[in-house]
Amino acid sequence: MRPSFEDACRDYVLSGHAFLHIPTNETTRLLASLRSLAADLPPDGRSVYTWSAATGWRDADGQPARNAAGVELGAPSPQTAPQQILELPEDSLFVLLDFEPYLHSRTFAYFDVVLAWLNELREVLAATSRTVIFAGQLTVPDALSDAVTELSFPLPDEGAIETAIRFVGDGHELDEAALPKLVSACRGMTEQQIEDRTALALRRFKRLDGDAANLLRHEKAAVIRRTGLLEYRDPPSGGLDRIGGWENVKQHVRLDKPCFDKAARVFGIEFPRGLLLVGISGGGKTQMSLCIASYFDLPLIQLDVGSLMSKWVGESERNMRAAIQLLEGIGPCVLQLDEIEKGFGGVGGEQDGGSAQRSFGVFLKWMGDRTSPAYVVATANNIAALPVEFRRKGRFDEVFGVNVPTSAERREIFAIHLGLRGRDAAQFDLDALVEASDSYTGADIKEVVQLGLKLAFHHGTELESHHLLTALPEVRPLSQTDPEAVSQVTAWLDAHTKPAGARLAEPSSKQRRRPVTV
Repeated sequence: MRPSFEDACRDYVLSGHAFLHIPTNETTRLLASLRSLAADLPPDGRSVYTWSAATGWRDADGQPARNAAGVELGAPSPQTAPQQILELPEDSLFVLLDFEPYLHSRTFAYFDVVLAWLNELREVLAATSRTVIFAGQLTVPDALSDAVTELSFPLPDEGAIETAIRFVGDGHELDEAALPKLVSACRGMTEQQIEDRTALALRRFKRLDGDAANLLRHEKAAVIRRTGLLEYRDPPSGGLDRIGGWENVKQHVRLDKPCFDKAARVFGIEFPRGLLLVGISGGGKTQMSLCIASYFDLPLIQLDVGSLMSKWVGESERNMRAAIQLLEGIGPCVLQLDEIEKGFGGVGGEQDGGSAQRSFGVFLKWMGDRTSPAYVVATANNIAALPVEFRRKGRFDEVFGVNVPTSAERREIFAIHLGLRGRDAAQFDLDALVEASDSYTGADIKEVVQLGLKLAFHHGTELESHHLLTALPEVRPLSQTDPEAVSQVTAWLDAHTKPAGARLAEPSSKQRRRPVTV
C-alpha cells in the first residue's frame, strides 16, 4: 500500500533528504500539513520557516524570521535566500514558495549564484537536520537533479472535502442525505475551490442539497477544463443500449460493474483496469466509451495525450504528472484515451527527443501502480503504431477488436439511430436497409440516417425508407474507399484480439468477411 503524504514526508525528512519538491498550488493546506507534521517529529518537534518573493523568510506565526542574534534577515532576495538558511535554527523545515524562476538562466540573471549556494548547502542540511522544500511547480535544474526528491501532495480526500463543506455550510441548512453527492461532486478540486463553489451553491439555493451537488459537479467540470489537462463530461443517458452490437464487450462490462464495490476488494477482486478497443475508424469505439460511463453512472474524463506535450524540457512530464494527480483526486470515473496512437505512437522514434518517452514512462508507471478507481477505455485505429509495452497483456483486462458490423448488428444500429431521432424503426424496411448497407460501419449508418432526414425535410415529407435507401449510395464506407487498409486491419484483429461482437459466419453479396461489430 502506498504511504500517505504525511508518512512519506516524515520518512524523507528523518532519513536526511536535503531537498524535497512538492508540486502543488495549495500553499495554505500544504503549510498546515507540514506544520502539523513537523510538530510531531522526534525528538522535540521542528520549526517551519517559509520564504516567498513578497515577504522573505517568515516563521510559523507569519513574523519576519530572525537570526541567532535576534536580527531580522532583511528584505526578500532570491539571491541570498539559500545562504540565509544557515542563519536560522537547526532542526527545521525551510519551504521555498514558487522558487523555480530563480533556478534558470532564462528567468533570473543570478541563477548560478543560487544554484551554487544550494549545492554548498547539501551536506550542511543533512548534518544539521535541516530540510529544504520547494513548493509549487518546478523544473529541476541538472545541477540538482540527483539531490531533489519529488513528493506528491494529493488533493483533498473525502474526509477533508466533508470538513470544507461543513465549514462553509455552518449556520445554513445541510441535507445530510445529499452529503455523499456533495462530497463526490467536489472530488478533484482544491480546498479553496471547494469552499468557493460551496459558497456559490449556498448563494444560489440557500441550502446544500441535491441541486447544490449538481451545481458543484458542473463547476468541477469547468475547473478541470481550465487546467487544460483533462476534460470532464457527464455521459449521455441510456447506458449500453445506445450502441448496437458489441455483445462480447457488453458482457465484459456487465461483469465489471459489481467490481467497483468495496465488497469486491474483500472478496479478493482487484479494481478493473479497463479495455483497449482496436479497429477501423468509424467502428464506434469512442461511442462505446461514452456508453460504458453511462452504464457505470460515472463521469467521463477525457485525456488528450498530445495536448500535454510541450517544447520545453521537462514540461511534458510535468503536465503528465499533474494530469495524473488530478485524475487521482477525481475518484471513480471512466478515463477515455481516444486514438491513443496519436499521442504515444512516436515514442522512441527518430522524431522523439526523449520528452514523449519520459511522459510515456510516467503514464505507463501509473497504469501499473494506480490505486485510483479509474476505469480506462483506450481506443486505437492503428495499434501497430503503439509501443509494445502499452498493448501487452496486463495493461488492460482485455483487448477487443472492432470491425464492420454483421447484418444483425446493422439492423440494431439502424433501429437505435432512428429511435434517437424520434422514429419508430418498425415503420421502416429494415431488411432492405440492412442488405443495402453491407460493409457499412456504425458511423456510416449514422450519416445515412442524417442524410435521409435532410432529403425528407427538403421535400417536406416525413422520413421514409426510400429516403434512407437513396442516401445509402451517397455515403461510401471505408471498405470501398480503402479496401486494402480494411483487409490489413481485419487480419491483424483476427490474430491478436478478441472480437467485440458475435462471430458468426455470414456470406456477403460482395465478399465473405469476418463479422465483428461497431
